[in-house]
Amino acid sequence: MGTVYIDGEKVEFEGGAPGSCSEACSLVEDFLAGQGLALGSVMLEGEELTLEEASSREGYELLEFRSASAQAQLLAMCRSWRDEIASLSIQIRELSAFVLRNGWGESQDAVVALTEKLRPVIEGVGVLQQFGTDSEAVWRNSVSSGFQKGLVAVDQVVNAVESRDCARLSDRLAGDLATSWEAVSGCLESEVIPILEEEVAT
Repeated sequence: MGTVYIDGEKVEFEGGAPGSCSEACSLVEDFLAGQGLALGSVMLEGEELTLEEASSREGYELLEFRSASAQAQLLAMCRSWRDEIASLSIQIRELSAFVLRNGWGESQDAVVALTEKLRPVIEGVGVLQQFGTDSEAVWRNSVSSGFQKGLVAVDQVVNAVESRDCARLSDRLAGDLATSWEAVSGCLESEVIPILEEEVAT
């Protein structure tokens, strides 16, 4: 039977430790959630894995979990969204030029693919916006304003795609979509992340 640790403390399960990684991960995740904490990292036999990877394994000898505060998890996600937006912004501006060079036929699929890449960021920042509103965070208005402009820009790109107007689509990509999401990234960098860093440090 395997051994489970949370933050360096051995866990004593009633009736013995779970027999599978999946069950152990589920129990620990539920326990941490009940403590107002999130799962920070998982180590299986000394190897760091994602929760999904660890849950897919069968038996185990040693499972080690590290907890993280909700703020620490949110901070990590904000950094990830900031970096992802920076990468996507470059791709959006490159696509804007591609549309003008290559015309409609080769552009449509590329634009659809790019908007799909943006979807996880949209979902994530939407969650951040709701969290900011619910918690009355000082940055909530900035995030909400930037997020709404970003959504409008996505709609404008979709409308431009439907119009089959390459010049209009190019303008909407570089002039609206890239610019609005760069503003969201700037808000994360200058307002949200510094405040979360302070909260995590205290």
